[in-house]
Amino acid sequence: MDQVFSIDTGRGQQGEKKRKNMCSASVSPKLMSFYLLENITNGFSEDRKLGAGSYGKVYMGEYEDGEAIAVKLLHYTPGLDDEQFEKEYRNLASLQHNNIVRLLGYAHETQRECLPYNGKMVFAEMTKRALCFEYMPNGSLDKFLSDESSGLDWCTRYSIIKGICEGIQYLHGELDSPMYHLDLKPANVLLDENMVPKVADFGLSRLFGGELTQMTKSAIGTPGYVPPEYIDAAIISIKFDIFSLGVVIIKIMTGPTGYFRTAEMSCEQFIELVHENWNNRLHTTSLYKSYSEQAKRCIEIALRCVDADRHKRPSMGVIMDQLNETETAIQLLEVSWNDTGSYEMCHCISTECELMDISLKKCVSHPMHVTDNRGEVHEVTVTTAYDPASETETFEPIRPRIKMIDMRWHKSGFINVMDVHPAKPWILLGHISGKVSLWNHRTQENVMKWDASEDGNKGYPISAVKFIARMNWFVIGTAIIGLIQVYSCNKVLGILNQFTAGYGRVNSLAVHPSQPLVLSACGRQIKLWNWEAGWACIRTFAEAHSGDVLHQYIGAEFNPQGTGDTFASASWDGTVQIWSIYSDTPISTLKSDYKQRLLQSVDYFIARGDRQYIVAGYWDGTAHIWDLQSNKCIRRIKGLQTWDNNIAVAVVGRPQGHQILVTVSKDNVVSFCDSTTHRYENKVHFTNKPIRRFGYINSTKSLVIGYIDGLAIIETMK
Repeated sequence: MDQVFSIDTGRGQQGEKKRKNMCSASVSPKLMSFYLLENITNGFSEDRKLGAGSYGKVYMGEYEDGEAIAVKLLHYTPGLDDEQFEKEYRNLASLQHNNIVRLLGYAHETQRECLPYNGKMVFAEMTKRALCFEYMPNGSLDKFLSDESSGLDWCTRYSIIKGICEGIQYLHGELDSPMYHLDLKPANVLLDENMVPKVADFGLSRLFGGELTQMTKSAIGTPGYVPPEYIDAAIISIKFDIFSLGVVIIKIMTGPTGYFRTAEMSCEQFIELVHENWNNRLHTTSLYKSYSEQAKRCIEIALRCVDADRHKRPSMGVIMDQLNETETAIQLLEVSWNDTGSYEMCHCISTECELMDISLKKCVSHPMHVTDNRGEVHEVTVTTAYDPASETETFEPIRPRIKMIDMRWHKSGFINVMDVHPAKPWILLGHISGKVSLWNHRTQENVMKWDASEDGNKGYPISAVKFIARMNWFVIGTAIIGLIQVYSCNKVLGILNQFTAGYGRVNSLAVHPSQPLVLSACGRQIKLWNWEAGWACIRTFAEAHSGDVLHQYIGAEFNPQGTGDTFASASWDGTVQIWSIYSDTPISTLKSDYKQRLLQSVDYFIARGDRQYIVAGYWDGTAHIWDLQSNKCIRRIKGLQTWDNNIAVAVVGRPQGHQILVTVSKDNVVSFCDSTTHRYENKVHFTNKPIRRFGYINSTKSLVIGYIDGLAIIETMK
């Protein structure tokens, strides 16, 4: 099918009409005007310059709503005609993968300009070309390379390795004709806000048909990443990229100069050296032996990739199978690991004290007056706990910065669900009225709103919302009719897809941290959807519960640690189950003798390094905390907010950084336990209205509290 283009002039007109394509999840890139690109890059100014290469310079473009894109202004290339440029563009536009940088559009204009020629000013036709890509806020991988002793942890490095491999596997094996990148290197791997890798810079790439080995006379590649058969005989094959991949993996694991050490010792010695170095780095983690073996397997794969004989290099299929084997081994160990190991539990959930008790000796409460976006003043009470050295010691209470956003005037109806964008200053709200609104938490203003009823929702309440940040999309679920709808955050593009998850209410949606996957919990089924496969359902998880009429899945959450290939589900029948995305049979089931069975929510909580817990909330205002290494319920919390689509307990924040366990009491007091301090040191009371959902703003370390007709944004008082 041909790509469809429309010109975006940026002159106050809508650049592209609302697109309602119910058959494809991908969005056709746009033909853009140079006027627009000059405007959003400040005239291609130096302060917007992101980098430069042999094919052009890259600038950051920023729209009025804060959305950023990367604009690659191409150098003039003799001999590159319009037809050839169009062909290369269409090849790039066809690529749709989570680990391939996404092409958003291009500009191609011929203008008559007055230029000096032989001492005179003459008019000549100048062709300008630019490519527009999704913006990657963390830049290129080469900035993050370091040796084994410092820098990125092993799980992050492995996730980057796996993502690059999945991107190359897509190019080599999942297109109609394989595409060779031919210049794979750390500078051409970009990282999004979640450190998900995206293979970029396809200026040298070529599409090959049936013949998979070619000869070329033109120089390609970057020294140090080019295989010997190309240096000696200019041979290009599918193993060209494999060699480059091996060099990249070695540098990810050992630092920018680590590859040179392979020439100083045998393969066995190099493997032993790298393995030992990672052993030293990982020895403090609970699963260090498994991660250490995974690191060893990765360096073994990398060395096979850089074999001088291209016929001995593994294919991408073999590489992916071997990586998946290491993940399976770790998952099995996590499940079978018992509670005999020595560890220090998170203080707030130790068996020696009640979870909801503040373990410090004194509390200080003080009122604060907060003015919301409408000018109304709210009284907020903040309670801070402290441990005085003496009875006479005074304490200066913490006064956090607090914002409140009143939405009663917005006419979108009560708030039902909420999500916070991981990088942009956006909060996404789903309303009981069937509407969706997007708010900027910095300016406290409404950015956009959508009426899902116009797109098939029929006015039913929005029961789940999630950003798919790396695609600049969001996905919503509907009550009653089980409808899932996918929208672009660019309102001009509108709805991209919609499909039915099942019968009844879509209780939750979860986005995989690195793969193009979304989990939905609806009725008696959890389904896994792949947006790169046109939002096909690739697996259904439906465990038999003895015909229990209460068996309804009310939530599913991906494991935030590792590669995210396991998830937890909660059901109305009171059970929590742990699953692998590769199997429709649960790995384990967590049950307690608690009589109340109606579960409301499920979250992962990470404490003391990599110790994992499951926090599950019940309708009656209680919550259970499960230790995943022993599969035991170690704590029960009472006295929380009861269910009426309200939240009683939640976990917010990033597992590798600042994570917080939040609870809401019956009298609407919000308490939060920090995974660093391990105590409930602060409580906040700001409203008597039901509290719906929690979120977390990473950039400001702030807790977002959504109640029925407004938002409160509170520093976590670190």
